[in-house]
Amino acid sequence: MTSKNLFFKLEKEEWKRKLWLAALAFLVFFFAMPVGLALGLSNAAERYDTMVKSGQIILVSRTETLTQTVLNYVSASKNGMMIVLMIAAAVVCGAASFSYLHNKKKVDFYHSIPVKRATLFAAAFLTGLLIPAAAYALNLVLALGVAAGYGVSLGTVASSAAVGWAFHMLYFWLLYSVAVLAMMMTGNLVVGLLGTTVFYLYFPALGSVISAYFSTFFRTYLPTYGERTIMDILERISPGSLYLLAYNSLQPGEGAASLIAVSVIAAVAVTALAAILYQKRPSEAAGKAMAFSVSKPAVRIALVLLFSLSGGLFFWGLHSTSGWAVFGVVAGAVLCHCIVEIIYHFDFRKLFAHKLQLAVCTAAGLAVLFCFKNDWLGYDTYLPEADQVAEAAVDLGQDYWITYDEIVRKEDGSAVRNYKNDLDYQFEHMKITNLQPVLEIAAKGIEYGLAEDQENSDGGEYWTTVNIQYTLKNGRKVRRRYYRMPLSEVMDAVEELWEDPQYQYGKYPILSKSETEVVRAEYRVSSGGTVLQTAELSSGEQVQELLRVYKEELRGLDIDTMKSENPIAQLRFLDETEAEYADVKTEEDSYDSWAQDGGYYPVYPSFVRTLELMRQAGMEPETVWDHVQAEEIIIEDSSAMAQESSEDFMASSERYIFYQVSYRNQEEIKEILANAVLEDYLNMNWLAEIETPVIYITIRNENGSQSNVTARFPVGEEPDFVVQALKAELENQMR
Repeated sequence: MTSKNLFFKLEKEEWKRKLWLAALAFLVFFFAMPVGLALGLSNAAERYDTMVKSGQIILVSRTETLTQTVLNYVSASKNGMMIVLMIAAAVVCGAASFSYLHNKKKVDFYHSIPVKRATLFAAAFLTGLLIPAAAYALNLVLALGVAAGYGVSLGTVASSAAVGWAFHMLYFWLLYSVAVLAMMMTGNLVVGLLGTTVFYLYFPALGSVISAYFSTFFRTYLPTYGERTIMDILERISPGSLYLLAYNSLQPGEGAASLIAVSVIAAVAVTALAAILYQKRPSEAAGKAMAFSVSKPAVRIALVLLFSLSGGLFFWGLHSTSGWAVFGVVAGAVLCHCIVEIIYHFDFRKLFAHKLQLAVCTAAGLAVLFCFKNDWLGYDTYLPEADQVAEAAVDLGQDYWITYDEIVRKEDGSAVRNYKNDLDYQFEHMKITNLQPVLEIAAKGIEYGLAEDQENSDGGEYWTTVNIQYTLKNGRKVRRRYYRMPLSEVMDAVEELWEDPQYQYGKYPILSKSETEVVRAEYRVSSGGTVLQTAELSSGEQVQELLRVYKEELRGLDIDTMKSENPIAQLRFLDETEAEYADVKTEEDSYDSWAQDGGYYPVYPSFVRTLELMRQAGMEPETVWDHVQAEEIIIEDSSAMAQESSEDFMASSERYIFYQVSYRNQEEIKEILANAVLEDYLNMNWLAEIETPVIYITIRNENGSQSNVTARFPVGEEPDFVVQALKAELENQMR
């Protein structure tokens, strides 16, 4: 009972001693929360009222708008400013709670009190934790009062506010405990603040430097996001990084629970470590740079290695030569070592107090530099044996028109867009077990990656960047990226890969869509945002049959077909959620790339059964020009003319002459259109071979306005009269 009373007395004294901190915390939270929310609600109300007066269509009520504004301020995943506030508060509270440890007289006084050190630590630590917690909670209540004053129902926001308070206070605890740990390990306030910065930033900085070495020196490096790589692990060994990761994971609602659990464990562990160090900390440490001599070499070596590697990378970026990189490594190591020694000893004469450690760290930095630069580990030439690989995924760097974003339904029933990276989707869904074509493509990628002058490589077609992921039989995933390689040199392997169903299912999301899920098919012929023809089909059986047939013919699309013909139309198939999302975005009259263009797939002339079903539904892409009034066509071409040589590089480079011809005669226009392919559809066929002239088509719309679309001639399809007209125009300009 006596010890309990003693603890509360100490706690009371701590509150008196830190009254200034409580006042500061209250003021900061006051302006950040109730005042900030009042401003936000006032602005939101004014904007809403202005929209109503102007007659704009508003899909949500005034109360719903204000409620969302409140949630943006008080919930865990909406107000990013709270992260900045919590980090600053943790540093200030950590330094203030144990500032007496850096003053010899105060340390002697506190440690002369007949109270166990554990009790002293608990009282000081708990006060620094409770002050911002109380200030945050009190101002949160005031903010909710402001919300109620604007007519927002507290029942709809109170739970989110409570969860937000708990979330941010958890990470304040973690950040605060790390700051306290830095104070335990140092004997000087400034050094303690520097130590806090090191604890917050060192491992993310180390992970970033290692990642930069990979991307700078390895030509085949492909970043792996979300996987447990060494860089990813290092970037998570930081309270700030964990805070940001958890905050971001709350929004999609994925992975937050595991991150929060790890954060709780980390906060408990760091608090316990700080308490242990407090009991072992010698009183004589006050005024010194470091409280524990054993930590000096560890911190010194870690910092010198980081700065030596950073120096090498910095000077390599300025001038990509080995000499400057070596200079950077040496300069970074020496400068960091000298600065750390000055901080440790407060004496310039101790700059090189540990020459051997400096030499070892410099040698280690140089070894890492040349290991990456010369690829001693064979990273860029890595090619696994087929029997080592369980499955693979390949992105050929073509077909950028495919949409991988997903439309999903939230818990509240609304349809939202879930953004999906193209590589992430393909690497997740593609399970290729026929590895021979994959390894053949990779081998050619390695060959071109090692070429000294690949920009000037002769020959080859379909130059691209290939991305490959190997899933090894031990479960490890290995990724490689091969820049600028011609697929024409491995076309047999590409053809074999293209016809592999496992490749197709990983490449085209539509192949995984069930016929029973779709409720609507949408057809269009368009180019450059101008829609020439459009139609919808919502009859259940017809839509399902159309999708089934289309998927069959898409799977049968081979390389030879793509070389010989080009798409003539687009189709997309929407399930209920996707249809709802597209309709809502259309009603809102706001541009959304998925609602406008997402999910469309090309229809080729060889898709005979698909086209037959489309014709039965009134979709006739073959007759599109019969229903469009093309008023004028301008065909433009260019010709390169070499200028006289000169010492000036720009003066001796090629000069281009642009020339054009125009047509208004309907017979000529019809012949041109019969041979032209809309440019959007050429972009959907990476094997398309086209002539150089560009066709600009001016269309007269039904309402009298004009639209313009762009097209090209496939190789061999340019009408003779156009060829002759362009030739004559070029000769005319060259006279």
